[in-house]
Amino acid sequence: MIIFSRNTLISCLLLSASSYVSANPESIVDQDGNGLIEIDSLETLNWIRNDLSGEALVDFHGNRSSQGCPNSGCFGYELTADLSFDTSGDGKIDADDAYFDYDGDGSNNGWLPIGNDTAGFEAVFNGNGHTISGLYINRDQTDIETQGNNIGLFGSFQNHTYDGRDRSAYISNITIEIAEQGITGYSNVGTIVGNMYFDNYPFFLGITFDNIFINGDVRGNNHVGGILGAHQDDGDNNSGVKLSFIKNNFNGTIESTSNFAGGLVGNVDVWAYYGNVVVENNLISGSVTSSGSASLGGIIGNAEIREAFSTIQNNNVNITLSANTGSAGGIAAFILGEYGGAKVNSNTVRGEISTNGSYLGGLVGDAYEAEGWFDAQGNKIYATISGGSRCTGGVAGSLLSTSDFSGNMNILENTIYGDVTGNRIANGVAGCTAAFSDFPDPIIIEDNVVIGTVTAAQ
Repeated sequence: MIIFSRNTLISCLLLSASSYVSANPESIVDQDGNGLIEIDSLETLNWIRNDLSGEALVDFHGNRSSQGCPNSGCFGYELTADLSFDTSGDGKIDADDAYFDYDGDGSNNGWLPIGNDTAGFEAVFNGNGHTISGLYINRDQTDIETQGNNIGLFGSFQNHTYDGRDRSAYISNITIEIAEQGITGYSNVGTIVGNMYFDNYPFFLGITFDNIFINGDVRGNNHVGGILGAHQDDGDNNSGVKLSFIKNNFNGTIESTSNFAGGLVGNVDVWAYYGNVVVENNLISGSVTSSGSASLGGIIGNAEIREAFSTIQNNNVNITLSANTGSAGGIAAFILGEYGGAKVNSNTVRGEISTNGSYLGGLVGDAYEAEGWFDAQGNKIYATISGGSRCTGGVAGSLLSTSDFSGNMNILENTIYGDVTGNRIANGVAGCTAAFSDFPDPIIIEDNVVIGTVTAAQ
């Protein structure tokens, strides 16, 4: 005799009833003909995993419809209603709700992320200003389905084969209210997407996160972010890969125990000729913390930019950032520019930034350019900066240049309002600087204003 739990029966009934009505071949799934399939329920949201390219609405019985799509075909999904995981309507997310035990095995692991290592989401998802509330995920290393990897509303954005189509993803105009229990995973954990991975994918592909609002807590072991856990590519012919965060708002807590975490994204590793990383006009508030060795950033935990360009500007960060033994920065813990680099301009950082780790800065803990560049100009740092076992600075804990060019690191016209306190070496602008170059002035520090007090233990 097979015994089904109450939650499994509820899920099966919901899926069966709506699949017969909504995804039969005659159903019009794109009413306005804009190429985006309408999602109006948790059931149809769940069906996205059956067609990750957004070409048709496919239910779990194999019923498939692309009726209403334009002649060129559909290419994504859009919300047409607010969705709530509180299916029982009692104001809380628990065992009375249909998706609390998604797997039906009594584990109560919550939502199963859409997409995985072998088949990732590759389409547009437009929230149209709607809200998904009560999102709950609790999947650690013991989870059979995910092993705790690539955790979020979408587990993975990933492509392997180029078919001539633009497979860029665009996720926008949505509010996510995370359940009180939060989102918990092990590796590559974010509210919207756990992991974005490119493998031998040419020419101007990527993902854009635009106008997303998130409230709640996100936890993991490594690569943890408020929106995206990790972005990585293999550096093989990834010409022009793009990653953009535009006008997003995260309010909550980010926790990581052993590796990088950030208010928007935990780890960014771009190795792409003419690649482009853009982070503009975002608002991050709350806290980013670690009880272990994780390095933390207010926006990005770790950014390694190789043969690509990065612009981080006009963002507003207001957080408590507390690392244990890792490095920390109000924008990023670590930024590498190797035959590429980053411009960090006109950002505002408020709150408290601290660590017992080696490098601590109001903007970046450790910036290293190898035949690349790093610029920080016109930033305003109001945060109190304290700690750093080696180098502590109002802008950067450490600046290291190994380029055979002049002016590859430019720290200009920044204002440091908060106090800077270091456990060893402290400076109002850059705690430690080092350059290995045959050319003069590889690091230029000019016209910065330090208003707060600077204190060094020794």
